Amino acid sequence: MFSLRISHKLMAMVAITVLAFSITQFYAQMVESQNAKSLQRLESRLYPILEMTTENVGSVLLMEQQFNSAVTTGDEQSIEQASAYYQTIKQNIAQINKLAPELKTSQKTLENLLDSWTNKSIEISKGFIDGTVDFSTIATDAAKNAQVLEQLKEAMERMRTNVRSEFTQAITSTIDSSAEANRLTLIIAFIAISGLVVASVFIGKSITSNIKTVSSNLHEMATGKGDLTVRIQYSGKDEIGELVTNFNQFVAKLHSAFADISEDIEGLSRVSSQLTEASCENSSQSEAQNTAISDLRRSIEELMASVNEVAEFAETAATQTADAKQAADLGKQTLNTSVQTITALADEINQAAGIVNKFESFSNDVGNLLDTIQNVAEQTNLLALNAAIEAARAGEHGRGFAVVADEVRELAVRTRQATEEIHTVIGELRDVSSNAVYAMQHSVEKANSGVEATNKSGEVLNSILSNVDVITSVNSQIAAATHQQSMTFAHIMDNVTSIHANTEQLSLTTSKVDSVTEDTVDITAALRSLSSQFKV
Repeated sequence: MFSLRISHKLMAMVAITVLAFSITQFYAQMVESQNAKSLQRLESRLYPILEMTTENVGSVLLMEQQFNSAVTTGDEQSIEQASAYYQTIKQNIAQINKLAPELKTSQKTLENLLDSWTNKSIEISKGFIDGTVDFSTIATDAAKNAQVLEQLKEAMERMRTNVRSEFTQAITSTIDSSAEANRLTLIIAFIAISGLVVASVFIGKSITSNIKTVSSNLHEMATGKGDLTVRIQYSGKDEIGELVTNFNQFVAKLHSAFADISEDIEGLSRVSSQLTEASCENSSQSEAQNTAISDLRRSIEELMASVNEVAEFAETAATQTADAKQAADLGKQTLNTSVQTITALADEINQAAGIVNKFESFSNDVGNLLDTIQNVAEQTNLLALNAAIEAARAGEHGRGFAVVADEVRELAVRTRQATEEIHTVIGELRDVSSNAVYAMQHSVEKANSGVEATNKSGEVLNSILSNVDVITSVNSQIAAATHQQSMTFAHIMDNVTSIHANTEQLSLTTSKVDSVTEDTVDITAALRSLSSQFKV
């Protein structure tokens, strides 16, 4: 037991625990399975049978009461109620035969007794109700039927007692099995705990003894004078033995390492001195380089500012040129629209002049028609005058005709006056149309002059647009060139910034190297002091 490994000892304790737990669980599962089967049997078989047998006993008593009631009261419904109880008992017997086939024999006997008693009771009851009962034999038949009833009751009570006894025995067996399982579980748990306690005591003593041995040797090494040639002595084969072996190997490596360190400390001291000198030189060179890069950076920044100003001027010129081109395009469009409008206006004026000329011709035609109408009016006036004279000659018979002649003459007078007024208006319209034709011809000449001037203005605008396109192209080239220069200077600035950052980082690194060099010198001194404390 004491030569085993610590892990094996602990695994043995775990194995004891697992074994005890497995045994208790197996036995508990077995008892639980048996109890489950017993309870299943109680639930699905014994309890329903007990319930039905109890119901059968009660139903027989109720049937007896119904038959007695039928005999005493002559009520046929009592017989029907007894028959219903009879059917209930028959159904229960059939159900019991399904649940417990081994009871078929006793159930058959019980069923025969039930049939015999029921049929005889119905016969006697109906005899009393119908009045056909034979009083000479009724006493004997009733006594025999009462004996059959007693046998039936005894059989049913016996069956109920047997089923109740089996039911009680199953419950008692289940309770006893559970109690036995609990007792066995407690016994196994007590044995397992006792075994674990004993094993723990022995294993604890073994581990404690080995640890004390190793601890004593380590204490001797720790309180010594740094003698790395001393080793721990331990003969055990457990994990503590492996620990001691590995520790002895570690001490051996320390012995070798300290021996090498003692030899390398002097070389490290020389390298530290050389590194300090080189670091100082790098610091001075880094400062000079940093100053030069700072000057270069300022120069590039000034140059970039100038290039950016040129780029801004070029962009402003491009914007103004674009605006001028847009205004010129708009002016050209406006001139084209004006030319089209003036040309259309001249055409419309020519058309209007033609219409006015036609109006003068129409006025002449209307004047001729008016002359004709005026002649007709004068002739009508003469005819009306002659008609009035003839009416005056006719006396009373011509008075109505005279009135009509006067009306016609007045109408002729008004017609002549109207034609004279129309002549006057047409003369004025002819004068106005002549003036309008002259004004329109003058407007057409002015419109043609405006078209020529507008066309010349369009040619000038085309020339301006061509020059604006050239200026725009030049501005675009200038903007592209300045943008490219800005990108180039920005790239140069980024590189200079990166170089400046690298230089500063180099300065920081040099400072760190100085610090590390100083630390190396200090560490070398500390190592020299430390190595002198060990015996190698």
